[in-house]
Amino acid sequence: MFQLQKILVPTDFSEGSRAAMNYACMLSKKMKAEIILLYVLESPYHLTTELLVAGPENKNVSILEYIRKGADSQFKKFVAPFISDYASIQIKTRIENGTHYEQILKLANEWGADLIVMGTHGRTGIAHAVMGSVAEKIVRHASCPVLTIKSTSG
Repeated sequence: MFQLQKILVPTDFSEGSRAAMNYACMLSKKMKAEIILLYVLESPYHLTTELLVAGPENKNVSILEYIRKGADSQFKKFVAPFISDYASIQIKTRIENGTHYEQILKLANEWGADLIVMGTHGRTGIAHAVMGSVAEKIVRHASCPVLTIKSTSG
């Protein structure tokens, strides 16, 4: 029988990602698999470390550092309920910089993921053509199975 040991769950904090994480947690609980919840921070290419903004206590920080701290805060809020509700499973978290699909594939390969569970937005037509589909790229290029969970909202 196929045994899951490592499940990678990329998130964008959407309802689809929340549904995917719930599904991954249920699988993990049954199969005693470890989960890595991944957020990829795709920084705007035109921002540099020289751009400064007022951060905490009015200390100047680079805009990229400011964006990363905001993402880190949002990430912690997203993962907290899962850590609380699924205390018996091992959930690790990672934030990586780069292109979404490239970082997801890279971490899946480096970590030896047995499964990628990810939410989809279900865009079609022109929205899909313009926005592309991270999930589609992952399904096409991943070296392990990919389970997509379609968002039930909107």
